[in-house]
Amino acid sequence: MSKERKIHEWIEAQDREEKDRVWAKIKKAEEERLAAKRAAEALTKQEQPKAEYKPAMKPFPWKRWAAVATSCVVIIGGALVAAQFIPKDIGPSNSSSSGGRYFNAQSYDSIETEITLKEYAQEIGVNLLYFDWYGQTDHIKDYKWQVKDTQETICFQEEIVDINTGSIVNIHVVEKDTEIDTLSADELTENVTQKNNINIYWKSNIEEAYANFVYEDYRYYLRVLDPYQETYILDLVEELLS
Repeated sequence: MSKERKIHEWIEAQDREEKDRVWAKIKKAEEERLAAKRAAEALTKQEQPKAEYKPAMKPFPWKRWAAVATSCVVIIGGALVAAQFIPKDIGPSNSSSSGGRYFNAQSYDSIETEITLKEYAQEIGVNLLYFDWYGQTDHIKDYKWQVKDTQETICFQEEIVDINTGSIVNIHVVEKDTEIDTLSADELTENVTQKNNINIYWKSNIEEAYANFVYEDYRYYLRVLDPYQETYILDLVEELLS
């Protein structure tokens, strides 16, 4: 006979009062056991670390990536091939942003010449502005910028020293509807001043100074290295226009 059966028969053999007391004691013990079991289970759940959720990794779409990469290679390759057929030298047949002619550094040569800016003006019969320091200066160099294909002069450059300050002054003279890339940067100036109803665009610092303006049919570019004062470039423009 099992142990549980023996306990049950023993309880049935007791009187009513003792029977109820024994069953109450058994019930209380069972409740305490269940409560202890639940507490232990709760503690176990708290101590057990939660598993970190990790989304399932999707396989990398190699086929799609290969198709995109192939398309990029085709596009880049096509662009490189097309670039080989684009002319690199922009010559006189190309228009500038202002509707005139445009020249880059590869389309012309700078050739030293023996004539001065004053003599060049007389040669072409045009009233050009120049610094009349020829009898005083100890340094002067002149250059014609000529188109390689036609030998047309598109710019005249004169480098001359101001004996009063010792500064080397460069003056470039270009027709106003002609744009030359190596001179375009000189037009990015910070200040605008008017002289005789002419806008003078200029900038100056301790290392260099620039100015450009249009007079009649020509644009004049002035450059000075190591100007002795900020407004020196404006003094030069005023001398040209006086």
